[in-house]
Amino acid sequence: MWFSKCAALVMLAALGPDPEEKSLSYRKKVYQTIPSRLLICESIYKKSSKAGLDPDLAISLAFHESGFTNTTNKKTGAEGPLQVIRKYTPKNLNPIDAGIYALKAWLKQKKDVCDAIAGYNGGNNRAKCNMWARSVLGMAKSL
Repeated sequence: MWFSKCAALVMLAALGPDPEEKSLSYRKKVYQTIPSRLLICESIYKKSSKAGLDPDLAISLAFHESGFTNTTNKKTGAEGPLQVIRKYTPKNLNPIDAGIYALKAWLKQKKDVCDAIAGYNGGNNRAKCNMWARSVLGMAKSL
């Protein structure tokens, strides 16, 4: 079940909606990242499910946050495929587990899932449902 969902999202994240617009050299470079992105998506899907979260919501969040890459945002300090700010999570967790921990905490704190997603992305000051959070939810529902 996870593979078809992850494969579709990874291809969309890697190439965008119209891959023909990208140069051949760009597409070759991006194709090389697909196996690692699939592994990241699989890990998020399985770990979020085990944690009692909706795995479709978790992989949709990772798609929007990083496109399933293990990057660090130097400006915000957010890291990993779920772009979690580590100072708010237990230090012994890896970036995927920390992101799942943070998502679970936001979902517990907020009554509305859209508000929780907005808060996850922007903190308490932005914990109101917005277009970005609706996009995450819309993608999760479509999976």
